[in-house]
Amino acid sequence: MTPGTYKNYLLAVLSAVFVFFPVDTALVGFFLQKIETDLSLSDAQMGLSSGIVFATFYSIGAIPFARWADRGSRVTIISVAMALWGAAVSLLAVAENFLQFMLFRIGAAVAASAIMPTSISLISDYFSRAERPKAISRLLIGTHCSLVITYFVGGWLSEWYGWRAVFTIIGAPGVALAVLIRVSLEEPHRRKSVQKVAATHSIDSFATPNAEAPSSDKPSLMGVCVRLITNVTLRQLLLSYAIIAATITGVLQWLPTFSIRRFGIETQVLGIWLVLFNVTSALGLYCSGEFVSRWAANNEALQLKAGAVINIFAGIAATFGLLTSNQYVACGLFGVYFFSVSLYQAPMYAMLQTLVPQRTRVQSTAVLGFVINLAGFGLGPWLVGVFSDVLRPWAGQEALRDALLALSPCYLWASWHLYFCSRTVTGDLQAVETDDTKSEDRDRSQGYIGT
Repeated sequence: MTPGTYKNYLLAVLSAVFVFFPVDTALVGFFLQKIETDLSLSDAQMGLSSGIVFATFYSIGAIPFARWADRGSRVTIISVAMALWGAAVSLLAVAENFLQFMLFRIGAAVAASAIMPTSISLISDYFSRAERPKAISRLLIGTHCSLVITYFVGGWLSEWYGWRAVFTIIGAPGVALAVLIRVSLEEPHRRKSVQKVAATHSIDSFATPNAEAPSSDKPSLMGVCVRLITNVTLRQLLLSYAIIAATITGVLQWLPTFSIRRFGIETQVLGIWLVLFNVTSALGLYCSGEFVSRWAANNEALQLKAGAVINIFAGIAATFGLLTSNQYVACGLFGVYFFSVSLYQAPMYAMLQTLVPQRTRVQSTAVLGFVINLAGFGLGPWLVGVFSDVLRPWAGQEALRDALLALSPCYLWASWHLYFCSRTVTGDLQAVETDDTKSEDRDRSQGYIGT
């Protein structure tokens, strides 16, 4: 297999991983009303198990996995994580109360926490700075293909066999993918691999200086955190990511329940709606990759400014989608919303990889993910659930709508941080490139990478 063919194969396999590991979270949102009724739970409890608790363990679990990834095999980590994820998701089918359901969700969260940072790190090793947004957009499309399959199949299977059988079926492919990853992918973080490919591939694409350098050259977790805090652009990106994550996840997690309560939609119809939303999201990711590669390659400042404008537009679409009383208008507006919020996801993930030194990519992504997931993914669904419970005595059936509307100002808030980043990103990128060049020169002189 030629190097070019292999990196495309790597991207295809990792995209398949991204098709499966978000499925459990999507199913919990899709079956939220049925799970609440079956297990006698409240909105706040469901928001807790699918929000702050899941996000806490998802975020914390990424840290030790990232430390392992900087010293061991990322291929092995992804393989083990997929096997554990499949087992945890299947166990959701036997949950009988809130505690059991939450514990199984925690297991799935810990397993899934290893996948995002290690996969994006592998992609960043094989694709250059200009190629990364397009490659990562293709990777993230897998998550929306996953949701298309989940909502379409889950909607019908749940009517025939119930939500428990769906979780059992969905968890099984995780083990098969784990075996495929272990036997067909090769970890580039080995001295012999780096030396072997160095003669035919650029250092930016393959050689990561920390791969076989002495352990003293591997930055500590504290050192990584200090660097992230002192980087102006990363600080602003962190804030914007946390806010965006809270709003998008809050809407995504509660939109099925909102649609059922407001419009009385059956699960089969709701499944079709959600399939359409994820088709538009996948289309947004594809368009963003093409746009960046054609007109904004290596121009992160322009990417950030475009993201700020797009985020405001998405907020307007979501607000009117919540306010309309026509279910078809709402469907169209939320289709526009999910297309819009998908446009800047891949460039933002790629930018994180470019803004940190090569030798700290996995740990940096994990630390950023910790804050983003805890503040954003954790608080978003939970706060919406709490607000809905609090507003119910006064707002009645409209309580959930009003709770979701409370998120609307956050889109403008996040856009301000993105625009601020566009003014500082160029200088920070130059500093990172200088740091990587010095590391490569030092490691080459010590014989850790080829010449």
